[in-house]
Amino acid sequence: MLLPKVNYDATLAKATEFYHISGKCTPPRTTKQVMVKWEPPARGEIKLNIDGLAIDYPGKASAGGLIRDHLGRWVKGFVRKLCIISSVDAELWALRDGLNLALKCNINKLYVDMDASSAIYLINSEASETHLLSTIILDCRLLMTRLQELRIQHAFP
Repeated sequence: MLLPKVNYDATLAKATEFYHISGKCTPPRTTKQVMVKWEPPARGEIKLNIDGLAIDYPGKASAGGLIRDHLGRWVKGFVRKLCIISSVDAELWALRDGLNLALKCNINKLYVDMDASSAIYLINSEASETHLLSTIILDCRLLMTRLQELRIQHAFP
């Protein structure tokens, strides 16, 4: 999964122009309402929804998730309090714990929804053993090989 490219020069130019024109005012915050709902997996499949959160960067963190069947029925869930880490760390811990739980429940075909595109990128990239998060990344990859079928998708937060 590739991350979107941002034209920083154009963005900086627009921000600078706004700053000078507006008399050092902050731009008004706009919101857009987006309807979000849980999408069930195909019949007979199991879905793992996970999330990790860190207050500040880095900060106190937690991770959790739940496993549901194609009808939305709860199968298993988990939550973990973590130490002071980044939100990407917390997302990777949520993935690791979710994969472990699925394997303990003898689930071998799993569909994963997570809202951290950066964590998905790290899992799919060729992170070296010297990468700061390499231990948990490699642990997740090892667990993923134990599943017969696995799909990880970025879900809208």
